[in-house]
Amino acid sequence: MSRRAQILSVAAIAGCTAISLVLGGASAATAAPTAHGSTISVSTSAQLLAALKAVQPGDTISLADGTYSGTFIGTTSGTASAPITLTGGSGAILSNGDKSGDIGSGYGFHLEASYWKLTGFSVDNSAKGVVLDGANNDILDGLTVHHIGD
Repeated sequence: MSRRAQILSVAAIAGCTAISLVLGGASAATAAPTAHGSTISVSTSAQLLAALKAVQPGDTISLADGTYSGTFIGTTSGTASAPITLTGGSGAILSNGDKSGDIGSGYGFHLEASYWKLTGFSVDNSAKGVVLDGANNDILDGLTVHHIGD
């Protein structure tokens, strides 16, 4: 799929579906081993940023309910047999808004990697909801995207 088609697909999803995601803050994230990797539980933006830097194929980043403010980018690829999962309930919200609460200028979540599963969380108050660049074999499921610029 071409980059333009990927962006259009995400834009179409954003226009029809709400995307939810909660990001962690400054306390330490916890990691628990699973059969194919670790589960990294986050509850703050700082924890989410650290988890996105440390994530390995097969890992799951689990978002607690709450609002995660900042710029969040996934750059490590999973594999066909060990995808990376970013998951949370609809109360887990990724937001890239400005300090006044207006729609921000960045992406709610930017994925520059392959073999990811984005499930259940929300994205709001961002210029764009979820953007995939150079990303292949990714799954977006049950996301809620609202209050975005484009």
